[in-house]
Amino acid sequence: MERPVEFYSEGVRVRGYLTAPQEARGLPGIVLCHGFGALMAMDFPDYARRLADQGYAVLRFDYRHFGESEGEPRNLLLPLREVEDVRNAITFFQQQPEVDPARIGLWGTSFGGAIVIYTAAVDERVKAVVANVPVTNGRRWIRSVNTAFNWERILDELEADRVRRVLTGESKVVPVSEFRPPDPHPSVAAYFERFQHLLGPRREMPWRSVEAVLEFAADEVADRISPRALLIIAAPTATITPLEQAELAYARAREPKRLVLLPRHVAHFEVYTEPIVSMVMEESLAWFRQHL
Repeated sequence: MERPVEFYSEGVRVRGYLTAPQEARGLPGIVLCHGFGALMAMDFPDYARRLADQGYAVLRFDYRHFGESEGEPRNLLLPLREVEDVRNAITFFQQQPEVDPARIGLWGTSFGGAIVIYTAAVDERVKAVVANVPVTNGRRWIRSVNTAFNWERILDELEADRVRRVLTGESKVVPVSEFRPPDPHPSVAAYFERFQHLLGPRREMPWRSVEAVLEFAADEVADRISPRALLIIAAPTATITPLEQAELAYARAREPKRLVLLPRHVAHFEVYTEPIVSMVMEESLAWFRQHL
């Protein structure tokens, strides 16, 4: 059973869907958190059904400024706001009859991995976390996927945009490729082709978002999750989210924790296709069964 839901996050209407077995009551609940500029409609309906089929209540939603949720300007990604959206999602989730409010877990992928790690670190209502192929340190991430020349250009653009915002109130909107070069692996084009009808022809974001991402370091607070449980799933040779990102958070985290490495050939966006997605969900379910 799936039903549309909505709640408010700092006064902005956020929309999502709650999925649970028919007539369920008091189940452990899992909040799904999507990645960088992504949407809850991208693969998450399938993940929600998989988890619900195993006896969980599942909440997926779009962050403010994205997808079905409200918030202007559109496509504004501010990590700390997304953390607050997740915390407000938890509060809403706890009020629903399908959910046991004392058993809440988070599952986040890609940049959503950073969001769930940070949220769990500051919100003790979260009992178990899964971060799938995560970004965990924004500055090291953006630096790692750019050449030295591009990195210096990005820093110059950020400085100019800070002046622009102060003098005009506007942040320049640019294609995501301006600060995160596209990965040539064929799985990338195939993935975005599947969801072009949702994302549109161009993925854009303001420089204000890039600055906020550079300042966001979920790895530095990962130790605050303990004694609650953290599972990190990583693709060792992925270039979009380098293995270092997972290792940074895992090294800082305390027990109980686990790092699962996917097969070495797996690229970032292959994580969302079979057979890898089933491997990810199997590991995630095992973690939630143990800790929720």
